[in-house]
Amino acid sequence: MTKELLKIKREIKKQMIKFYNFIIHSNLFISVAALSLYLFYSLKSNYNFSIATMFFVLGGTYFSYHLLRFIPFKKGFFVEEPIVTFYKNHNLYLYGSILISSIFIFIGLQAYEHINFTTVVLCLVITLLYEKILTNKFELRAIPYLKSLLIALVWSFMATKLNSDSAELFDTIECFIFILLLTLPFELKDLASDIKQNIKSFPTVLKDKFKIILCSLYFIYAIFYYLQTAEAFLLVSIPIYFGSFYLSKKNSLWYYLGFDGLIILRLIIYTYQY
Repeated sequence: MTKELLKIKREIKKQMIKFYNFIIHSNLFISVAALSLYLFYSLKSNYNFSIATMFFVLGGTYFSYHLLRFIPFKKGFFVEEPIVTFYKNHNLYLYGSILISSIFIFIGLQAYEHINFTTVVLCLVITLLYEKILTNKFELRAIPYLKSLLIALVWSFMATKLNSDSAELFDTIECFIFILLLTLPFELKDLASDIKQNIKSFPTVLKDKFKIILCSLYFIYAIFYYLQTAEAFLLVSIPIYFGSFYLSKKNSLWYYLGFDGLIILRLIIYTYQY
């Protein structure tokens, strides 16, 4: 009986890992996180947003992340092995989901009166230049120490400046810092590939100090903004942020589940709290 239970437990774990790999490498998880971030700041700032705008954020994020990965993959540039495997094994899903995300974007554009198109154009230009999409010789992410800053800029603008009635500058700055502190840990995950591509990032300079500095900065950020807003999430997130570094050593999925997962958790706790 014990052997049977162990066998069942191993099978459940295997299927769970397979499921997590799918939702992460398919860009479903990051798209839900982007929508959660947008909804959080919309609720916090009392935006006038519509369901159509939510479709725009969800579909736009999903489409953009596949654009950033699929085109370099097709051009033969370096793409992480899990992404390559996903594209090779899920062709039908990939093209079908991209079609659906395009429909979501079209639906979202029906709420054009709620959308700040200056923000959309700015984020689109950064996205197209971030990887070797338009050209084979230039990509913004290759500029030393810039890639996490660009990601944080795009995410913070889409979360707080997408609506025509934009958020206060305080919220935009806070969102930028929040996303930057969640994005920088991924530079550890990408360290080997960045070195291979000769891309300079913060871990290549700071080495072992990088984690300590990030944890210290996140602690300062969380405590400072908690004193300003009394948002319960900020205190809850501290041990999760610290623990994600430890868990990610065992399985790189924790970079996504831990750090990106904090974005979704923030909306859940905020909704419950207020």
